Amino acid sequence: MSLTRYRFTVGITFIAPIISQSSGALRLGLDAAMLRDRNGTPAIPGTLIQGNLSHAWDALFKDRLGLGQESKDGSPQRGHLNFSEFWVYSSGKCFADLRYRIKINEETGKVETGAIQTIESLFPAGEPVKFTGDIFGWFADDKQAEVFKIKIYKGVYHMASAGAYKGIGFGRVRDVDICCSKVKPAPVDYHATGDQIGLMLKPDRAFCFSRHRTGNNTPFNEDIERDKTGLDNRYVSEDFIPGGAIKGSIATLLQLLSGQNESDDAARHPDFPVLSQYLDQIVFTHAQPVADKQRTRKRGHDLPKSIVMADDKFFDVARKDKPGLINKKAPAFSTDWKPKDWTAAGSDKRLNLPAYLGDSRSLILHTEIDSETGASKDHQLFSIEAVNPEDHEWLANITLPKDIDANARQALYEELKRLFSLGLHWLGKTEASAEVSLTAPFTVPGAHPVTPGQQSIAITLLSSACLLPVGTHVPSTNGNDELLKAYHASWKELSGGNLELHHFYAEQQLVGGDYLRKRFGKNKPYNPRIFTTAGSVFIFKVKDFNQAKTLLDDWNKYGLPQLKEFSSDWRENPYIAQNGYGEIAVNLTTAPEPGKNEWQPIEEIKS
Repeated sequence: MSLTRYRFTVGITFIAPIISQSSGALRLGLDAAMLRDRNGTPAIPGTLIQGNLSHAWDALFKDRLGLGQESKDGSPQRGHLNFSEFWVYSSGKCFADLRYRIKINEETGKVETGAIQTIESLFPAGEPVKFTGDIFGWFADDKQAEVFKIKIYKGVYHMASAGAYKGIGFGRVRDVDICCSKVKPAPVDYHATGDQIGLMLKPDRAFCFSRHRTGNNTPFNEDIERDKTGLDNRYVSEDFIPGGAIKGSIATLLQLLSGQNESDDAARHPDFPVLSQYLDQIVFTHAQPVADKQRTRKRGHDLPKSIVMADDKFFDVARKDKPGLINKKAPAFSTDWKPKDWTAAGSDKRLNLPAYLGDSRSLILHTEIDSETGASKDHQLFSIEAVNPEDHEWLANITLPKDIDANARQALYEELKRLFSLGLHWLGKTEASAEVSLTAPFTVPGAHPVTPGQQSIAITLLSSACLLPVGTHVPSTNGNDELLKAYHASWKELSGGNLELHHFYAEQQLVGGDYLRKRFGKNKPYNPRIFTTAGSVFIFKVKDFNQAKTLLDDWNKYGLPQLKEFSSDWRENPYIAQNGYGEIAVNLTTAPEPGKNEWQPIEEIKS
């Protein structure tokens, strides 16, 4: 089945007043303000239109028409439609004004003291105002697209109204106009050689790949009907785009184009036979942010845990196996850094940190709507702290499978280019799309291969990895020896005894939750995983140089393997190298080691 992406540019005319409320801080004296896009234009969110159409289509056709379904048993049930992030004001009278609401006491019939609400009102009451946005969908031909266009008409008119304060007459729908066109693929031109290529992504909207959460931060209240998952309702995005999300976007597109369901084990498409065959074996690293204006196109990485500050300078103490002073002062590890220290680290090009996105975030609020009443359901509000992509790109590497022959490799490159010309879609919780470019693979500045005669090597994690068995118990205080033993055993297993762990600088994090249990832990006792986080540094003694070099070359290209306890199948374990986890750099040097005259071991200090 051959599908084409169509764009439906939809203009909805409302009768003012209309407001879709902005989240976040408001100016003094204002209780409700109109949402605006990042250019300051009044707007309503695409999710509002999507939610209203979902209810309308369900009522009219008993079908959500490509909007997906509620997840079952932890498996996603995504749709193939994409809505513009913002539907922006495009015509009608617009001015700055205020509107007021009061509350009447039911017993006295008088206005309640202090019960006044000030609302930003940009459009004269009774006047038509138009908001325009796009709906993207995949269809077999123009006839099928035209049928969907008619269903958009019916769905919008069935909405009746949209936005806040619908109960008092705000946001009544007056008219709708739709223009339909095919989306032309954007050719991806790059002549690839070897078995690695660089991937550059440019998202079209704010995205959210939620950070791992370790529990419910909401106080328990027996009078409140709690979410069955037991989780809080706040999702905070990582700055990077996970490799698994990139691969998942490709798999979803292959499944859509081939007419498969997401429940199928693998994506198969006759026009992409090699990609369908090898997709699960291809390694996609996490995509790290870089500023558009940065010409070097260096792909950044997390700060190594062995980097310290002393006298406003950065030093790497990875090779120091015992504590000491630098210039007679205690060095500060990153856990103790202040904002000014992180600012200095971000400005130091040697450290090669990803672009700082702390100020490039937006808060998005969602609530579930009762399809019968049209009002918000109680206790169904959740927030997304999303990353705004303006002026940034995200860089990743793609590594082809081992032992693939030259003909299959070239065919795989050609199929990847054809698929990437269609873009990547359904990325993260906001279902962002992204433009794709290919380039030469990105190297890690400061990484050095092992050399003959080298007695010790350093491995730095560029992404998190599961390096400790489930249930590893380490005392919260003075557990250094137990943690060293646990890591020693893990690295011995991974390296077949070729690398002997000497010391390390690492941080751990618990990872788990209801979603991961339902999707990847079916019919198994639930236990959270222990992540060793990105930036952790391990120092090893080399037993056999040739075997160690072969091993490290393999890990450097394909990522770390799994411990025997963990499956290497993506259906059971999302934290595999093919999804971007366990990426490493060997002998990474980003800051100078303290010199002999600067370093003073604690044990040598005389009282």
